[in-house]
Amino acid sequence: MSRSLVVRLGAACERYGPGRLPRAADPDVGAGYACATSALLSCVVFAAATTLVLFSDGGPVTGGVALAALAAPLVVPSAFLAGYVSWRGLSGRFERTPRFGAAAGVVATALTYPLSAVGFAAVAFVLDRRSGIEQPVLDALVGTVAGSFAVAFVALVLTCWATFPLGASGGYVYERVRRERTG
Repeated sequence: MSRSLVVRLGAACERYGPGRLPRAADPDVGAGYACATSALLSCVVFAAATTLVLFSDGGPVTGGVALAALAAPLVVPSAFLAGYVSWRGLSGRFERTPRFGAAAGVVATALTYPLSAVGFAAVAFVLDRRSGIEQPVLDALVGTVAGSFAVAFVALVLTCWATFPLGASGGYVYERVRRERTG
């Protein structure tokens, strides 16, 4: 990746993107923003790819877009938290190079799936309790947690082709831009 592209990406992030958000200068928070951005981009790529595949197959083209739109409100904050935790936990052990960023991006991507499952379980549990169906609390909790992790596993299988490369790329670019900015 050329230096001029890195400089332009850094400038674009500061002007239009995550660089404008609170505490973006903190390296761990900035990494969280980078991971959240990669997760949002993964949702867009998944929606576009599934739309193209379904369109070429003659099927309904809205399924992938609907899944991505439903997943984004849970996945993006989970990716932010996963990025923050990954960078905070790994940065003390390794030198913060662009390669570190790629590896930490993969770790954050892997951590995003269970974090999203926990968020999905919380939402599903609240909706289940409000539905009016009488069920013991423990049964409802076990059912929603098990179902949420099953959904996360299916999501991993369906999206790993996009999320892991984009997570690694996002981490690499973030660390490269951060190094260029700090000198």
